Amino acid sequence: MTGTPTARPARPSFARQAYVVLCVLLLGAVVIQFYFAAFGVFTTPENDSQFIMHRINGSGAIPILVILATITAAIAKAPGRLIGFTLLPFGLIVLQIVWFLLAAVTGSSEEQTNVVGQAILGLHAVNGLVILWVCILLVRRARAHAEAGLAPAPAEAPGVSGVSGVPLEPSPDGSGASRAVPLPERVQAAGDSPQTFPDQR
Repeated sequence: MTGTPTARPARPSFARQAYVVLCVLLLGAVVIQFYFAAFGVFTTPENDSQFIMHRINGSGAIPILVILATITAAIAKAPGRLIGFTLLPFGLIVLQIVWFLLAAVTGSSEEQTNVVGQAILGLHAVNGLVILWVCILLVRRARAHAEAGLAPAPAEAPGVSGVSGVPLEPSPDGSGASRAVPLPERVQAAGDSPQTFPDQR
């Protein structure tokens, strides 16, 4: 006796998988951005290249990943709100630059800062945490969107097991569970069933 063939588990489309991968890479790039910032702060003596990796990652890799993820979200037929949420880190990255411009307006510079400029530049770190939190939520929503495209598993027919089509009956112990009817009992039940013959008169 051979069992019924089992269907392959459903998988999300390639575009949705790529969307999740890009969001995960984006989250990783944001985490590394914090490392590059600490690397530059603790570099002694100070030099012109201590924040070079922080700048390249923040102004190059992260924005590119955001744009690619947004395009992939549109291809994956994500809802409009999710596409907009995917693009949100790009706006927050632009805001990171705005903090430096506002600090410069107050008279702060790389050589010398003032209290107002320091207060504004402190928002650079806070905004970085916001970007990190947005990327964490983005990964979760991207995974939810990918899983939403999966087809539900077919339901089993009542009274028949989903493996080989064997009939089921309530368990005799009264537990409410079902058990497969053994072959001898099925043969005996078939033999005990009354048979009718057509009237040959």
